[in-house]
Amino acid sequence: METEQLGQRVAEYRTDNARRRKVGLVCLLIAVVGLGAGIPMSIAYFTVPWGPSSEDPRYWSGSGILPSGFTMLGALCLCVGIPFLVKAARTRGECFELYERGLVHRVADAVSTIRWSDVESVRLKGAELQGGPHMLGIDFQCALRLTNGRRLKFNTYTADATKLAAKIDAAVNRGFLPKPS
Repeated sequence: METEQLGQRVAEYRTDNARRRKVGLVCLLIAVVGLGAGIPMSIAYFTVPWGPSSEDPRYWSGSGILPSGFTMLGALCLCVGIPFLVKAARTRGECFELYERGLVHRVADAVSTIRWSDVESVRLKGAELQGGPHMLGIDFQCALRLTNGRRLKFNTYTADATKLAAKIDAAVNRGFLPKPS
């Protein structure tokens, strides 16, 4: 479908994959430090010679907290960082173009043209916040379910995600078509 059928272009909303990559790389850096310190400390902790419980550090209260903490922090950051980097690679060049009668979604070289009648449901979740939740992109999310069964999601890694979601919701659920400014 051509964009001419969607009417005038209203706005463009780009996804900030540089921020997503940065979060992924910071998580991987923390993972390297955490695992690099935690694994050797854990090995040293568990390879202490056996002896009476009064001499064995494995029986001391809290003696394994530091190695375990470093290891768990490293594992957690590894589990968070890799998906962020994969998502940044998969959504390279992602952009949402809002038109009067629809939406164009671009990712890398793929282009999807979506009329408002093609959107079965719009689900908004959360509110745009500041700080950690915003940096991780978990503060707000919009999920579109299309009539062909496809799902399209975006969060606060997309510029002005809450405004884009509100305009889509208004067009699909209330019939208020976006107007060019």
